[in-house]
Amino acid sequence: ALALVFVAVVPPGLAVAPAAAPPSARGAELYRLGRYYWNLRTPAGLAKSAQLFAAVVASDPRNPLGYAGQADADLMTADYQRGHVKPAPFFARARAEIGTALALDRDSAAAHTSLAMLRFAADHDPRGSEAEFRRAIALDPAYAVAHHWYGTTLLQRGRLSDASRELH
Repeated sequence: ALALVFVAVVPPGLAVAPAAAPPSARGAELYRLGRYYWNLRTPAGLAKSAQLFAAVVASDPRNPLGYAGQADADLMTADYQRGHVKPAPFFARARAEIGTALALDRDSAAAHTSLAMLRFAADHDPRGSEAEFRRAIALDPAYAVAHHWYGTTLLQRGRLSDASRELH
């Protein structure tokens, strides 16, 4: 029998990020509550979700979900409160939160979904956005936020059949 052994070789001076920590029971519960309030899509709901996602970060600072949640709250606030707030600070904060989430776990579907929406809304980069949505969906085909946001961006771009598929 032939056994194959793969060894990862890291060049000198290149840092390897530690594996992202799984969420604690408390962090997972805070995250679920944060998503509940985030899904209300009201100013009060988004503000409450931002507080809950900050609590996830405080509870589980090595898990990417809290940072991705914070980014999503900032992205939605920038969108839903347009005309009442300047979106640039929310986009900047989301960019930093996404960076932290991806540094913790480069394969986080939630972080790639947030990055996809940031690229669409702030960077006006539909091709880059689509690549990130596809990556997020490949990483976690059951992540509903990725399908929802991807579908809405496709709809905005006039790709109705593709949008319908994602939204269903």
